[in-house]
Amino acid sequence: MRITRSKKNRGIAVIVALIAVTVLTILAGAFAYSMKVETHLASNANHDEQMLWMGRAGVEMARYVVALENKQQ
Repeated sequence: MRITRSKKNRGIAVIVALIAVTVLTILAGAFAYSMKVETHLASNANHDEQMLWMGRAGVEMARYVVALENKQQ
């Protein structure tokens, strides 16, 4: 007893595999892009904190200079 396959269905497995690989590649690319955005946002949050402290330091320096000028007068 022989099992025969029709010639029409022979390439369907390759097509399904290519579609699956394409979908998984797109998902991996989207994930990588998402992680890039998250890393950038975390970096910006770190820079925001640094800029806040640098601004405060600048205000304190200006207060110091004004205080020195007032003492000299």
